[in-house]
Amino acid sequence: MLIWKRMAKRVTKNINLQVVDESGGKHDLQLFYDTYTRYIELSRYLFASKEPIYDINEMPEDSKFYAAAKEIAKQIDVDWKTMSHEDSNRIMLALLEDTYNAMGKVGDKKNLVIEVKLKIIK
Repeated sequence: MLIWKRMAKRVTKNINLQVVDESGGKHDLQLFYDTYTRYIELSRYLFASKEPIYDINEMPEDSKFYAAAKEIAKQIDVDWKTMSHEDSNRIMLALLEDTYNAMGKVGDKKNLVIEVKLKIIK
């Protein structure tokens, strides 16, 4: 198993992974994966966390979503420390909207095909 992991690391540097949508548009698989994973992580964090937050400003500063949430608050002129629950909900929805829109840019189709092209170097 250890040998396979070493080989996989070497080989994956030369793999060109793409996602092809219904219109033939090609998208980078890593970007596709990262974007969808971020949406799932954000949804899980906001709605299914073991330690749920009531307001967005209760989010710990080390959260990967903290900077984006704070930036949205700044853009819509909401004070981070004194925001209302309604403003918090607006920021949560804006975070989800931004992430959802990013997903659409990398493949917003019902049927996606993953193409893998390997380049074998001896």
